[in-house]
Order: sequence, then structure tokens, then C-alpha cells
Amino acid sequence: MKEISKLLNYRSDIRIVDATMRDGGLVNSFRFTDEFVKDLYQTNIKAGVDVMEFGYKASKEMFKVEDFGKWKFCDDDDIRAVVGDNETDLKIAVMAEVGRCDFRNDIHRRSESPIDVIRVATYLNQIPAAVEVIEDAAAKGYEVTCNIMAISNAQDVDIKVALDILGKSPADVIYIVDSFGALYPEQIERIAALYGEFAAKYGKKLGIHAHNNQQLAFANTVEAVGDGVDWLDGTYSEMGRGAGNCAMELLLGFLKNPKYNIYPALQFIEKHMNKLKEQGVVWGYDTQYLLTGMLNQHPRTAIQFTADKRKEAGSQHIDMGIAEEQAVAMISGMAKGELHPVWSVYSTFLQRTYDQIAQDLCINSNPAVINVVGGGVNSMNDITHICLFDIPMLCSIPGLVYLAPTTCEEYFAMMRWAILQDRKPIAIRMPSNGVVHTTEKVDEEYGYEAKYKVMHKGSEVAIIAAGSFYKKGESVMRLLADKGINATLINPRYLNEVDAVTLEALKADHQLVVTLEDGSKDGGFGERIASYYGTSDMKVLVGGVKKGLYDRYDVEQLLSDNRLLDEQIVEDVARILN
Repeated sequence: MKEISKLLNYRSDIRIVDATMRDGGLVNSFRFTDEFVKDLYQTNIKAGVDVMEFGYKASKEMFKVEDFGKWKFCDDDDIRAVVGDNETDLKIAVMAEVGRCDFRNDIHRRSESPIDVIRVATYLNQIPAAVEVIEDAAAKGYEVTCNIMAISNAQDVDIKVALDILGKSPADVIYIVDSFGALYPEQIERIAALYGEFAAKYGKKLGIHAHNNQQLAFANTVEAVGDGVDWLDGTYSEMGRGAGNCAMELLLGFLKNPKYNIYPALQFIEKHMNKLKEQGVVWGYDTQYLLTGMLNQHPRTAIQFTADKRKEAGSQHIDMGIAEEQAVAMISGMAKGELHPVWSVYSTFLQRTYDQIAQDLCINSNPAVINVVGGGVNSMNDITHICLFDIPMLCSIPGLVYLAPTTCEEYFAMMRWAILQDRKPIAIRMPSNGVVHTTEKVDEEYGYEAKYKVMHKGSEVAIIAAGSFYKKGESVMRLLADKGINATLINPRYLNEVDAVTLEALKADHQLVVTLEDGSKDGGFGERIASYYGTSDMKVLVGGVKKGLYDRYDVEQLLSDNRLLDEQIVEDVARILN
């Protein structure tokens, strides 16, 4: 918990950024009225806001002009029509998203433009391209910020590389961006400390842009203030994509700086923001956004399944609420009646309905489908909501097939097969490491007996990496290759039983089998494989999380403590082989 003095002290270096038109524009396709924009500009001046972000500098070659309002493109003349010469302390900003803007042609020299700040938005894998945009904007005379998006999905080693690159660039401010609204204040504290090391080294300021999927955008922003973050993004009435952002009015009321005035903000909200909602513009906290936040995933699917869409689905969609036992009994009866029910449930709540799954579903072989959501380390992590035990639990129940897809395409193929088959209940563990796509052909048909898929044939070491840990398996394979070990890589697909044919074949030219599963290893998938090899000469390294009641853990630290970082796995393999 932060000392109250760190939160409430006067901070002259704080800067408030209004992102209403940019992030809020994602809700209404940037179709704000001229009155709205002019009133917002005047409100920001009166409220003491430091920076107003008008929208994007999007490429007109990539986006159809007729599909959006003018603030998708932020032409200089359109901004000038609102701000004139802007003889105020309020700075004008636009966002240039890497890969989606023609920055060389559309961003003019600052001396010729009403814009003061270019905000560069980038994912980690685009950092080199982001530096090009940053350097171009700086050379043209702008202040430059860089927003590293989807930071909750990133590993520390990748963040450090990115921060070192950006630290050497002319960017003035580097932003922590919780794109999925997945982070907790404790995580913000750790991430801010990491960012702070590089900010201090290279003389940069830090910013935060938070989303409200778990209603923590304001809390996370306040935490960041106590951690030395200077630039704070907010939006009026928290208007923004999906669940929205940190509410501007909360920030103005919280910060102890006489320059900030909440009353113009409240007047603007009363005049404009409530009217937008009355007109049918939808944003703000919703159960669907809560789930994507907890799952650390992009909210695009939730955006497409708001309350209106659920109503449209009608009888095809049944919300059971907190009634998992009833849900299993219902899908069992529906399957018995030759319907094809699909029940989506969070991993941590499965433990409430062990009896119903075993006795209603499996004893009767009723072919319902269970979507297990959020299983693994990157999910909810409160001590009462741990998502690490679904594999040991479900795999202990006879008559249930438990599948673990590794990609979006594999998931939908498994789902299609599971719905159409009529012999057994099928559970599918949806990956919890983000949306991973593949261009490779995936199998369309599955069966009731385990059949692993060898993705790369090597020798000496075999890596069997299940579900959301498959990408980790790929990384370990590459690292072993650097050490001269050509490891076999296997996608097991089935968690509930072993593929004896594949495991037996490995005995011919392998010394070590490494299993990787995103959950508790005690009673899990890997221990089944270790048991199979028990009387043989094959060595087995079981990779998973040690059984325990963890509370608000840091993912990176949990992986490290359990020897699950890629480099640690490679070290352990080398130790065993030698």
C-alpha cells in the first residue's frame, strides 16, 4: 500500500492528457459534432488539462474516409478550425499508430501545424518501426510520447529490450498501456519500477493509459502517480473503447494541484456525455469486458457481444449466473435430449461442480461441450480464484475428453468437432496467452483416444508442450537448437490420457522428455507421462506450477520460482543431459 503522502503531495510535474476524442472515437467511429469538440476544447482549458488528444493521424490509403468522422485523420485545417492559433497553455496532440499512418507525408512540420505532441502507439514487435516514427516527429519539432500497447501480455525481458531502444530514441515520454484492463495496482507498481529504471537512465518521463475492464483504471492510475509516473491519461465519463478508461473527472478531483478544476468537467459531462449514451453510443464496464480483462485478452470479442447482442441471441444464449452445478445439470439434460449445448465457464469455478460433471455428464456419456476459460498463470490470481487446478481435476474424471488447442484455428476446429460428435462429453481448454493464429493447416477431426501431433522431429530431447504453453515449447526448442540440440516438439492436444504409441516411439532415440503445462503439475498432464515412463530408462522433466494457494502473484515471478522461464528450462535440460 502506498504512503498517502506519495499520493496526495503536490506534484508540479504531473500532466493530464484528455484522450476522449481519440479513445472515445473508437466507440462512435470518431463522429463527434463540431459543438462537442469545441466545448471539449474550452472545457479542457477551463479545467486546467495539459494536453488534448484530438484523434488519430490515420492513413487515408488504408482507411476509407467515408467510414469515419474527421478525427480519425486529424487534418491540420480541421484542428485549426477548433483551436485557431491556440494561444493557451493547452497542448494539442494526435496519435500516430505504427503501421496505420503515413507519418512522413501526413505529419507536417510543427511550425506549420496546430499540433504540439505526437503520440506514437506501438506493440512490442513493432518497436524498430516505432523509432522511425518517433525520429521523424522529433526532427519535425514535436514533443513525442510512445505508448507501448498490451503491456500485460509482455515478458520482462522483452520490455527491457524495448525500453532500452526507446530510451536511446528522441521520445520524451514512454507510456505504460494496460490495453486489456488486465493489470492490478500491485502489478502497476512493479511495471512502473521497471520503466523507471530506464526512464532515469535516459532522462525520460513516464505515462500511463489504463482501461477499465476490471474497474481498476482509476486505481491503477493513482498507483502510478505514487510510483513517479507523470503523464496521466483520462477520458470524460471514462469514454473509450470497450470498458473505457480512467475517468477524467476522477483525476481532476483527486490531484492536489490548484490548476485543476473539476467543475467545468462536470458541466461538460452533463451537457454532452449523458446525451451520447442516450443516443445509443455504448461504452463502459460490462461483464463481457470484465472477462476479457481477467483473461488478459483484447476486448474485441466482448465488444461484439454486449447486452444488445445477447438479447439478439435470444434462447440460444442462457446466462446461468453463479450456478455452475445447475449449469452442468442443464447441459447434461439438453445433450440427453439430442441438443448440442456449449457451456463456457471460468477455470476456477469448475471445482464447484465436480460431482455433476462426473455423475450427470460422464456416467451418462451425454455429449455436451465445456469451454474452460482462463485456465493458467495469466488469468485471475486471487487466492479464492486461482485458475491452476482444472487439468488435475477434469483429467481425474473417467469418460471426459479434455482437449488443449494451441491456436485460434485449432480451437475452432476442435469446437466444431466437439459439437457435431454425439458419444462423449468434451471439454476444451481455451488458450489464456492471447489470440495466437497459424497459417498451417489444422486437423478437422479428433477422436476419443489420445493422439499427439509431432510438430518437429528431432532426437535426444522431446518437448511435449500443451495448450497455452505450446509457444513456450517452441521457444525452448529454439534455445536448445542454439546449443546444438535438435529437440522434438509435440503438440499433445489431449490432456486426459497419454498417447502410448507416440511415447513408446520416443524411446528409440530420446533420453529426456520435457512436459510443459500451464497449471498445477501435481496430478496434472505431465505426471501422467512421467508415470508412463516410470519403469523405463527415459528421464522426464515435468514443467508446471507447484501445488499451492497463491495470492495476487506476479506472473513472471511465479514462472521463475517454478523454473518455467524459457532459459531456466534450457538450463535444467542441459543439467539432466550432462
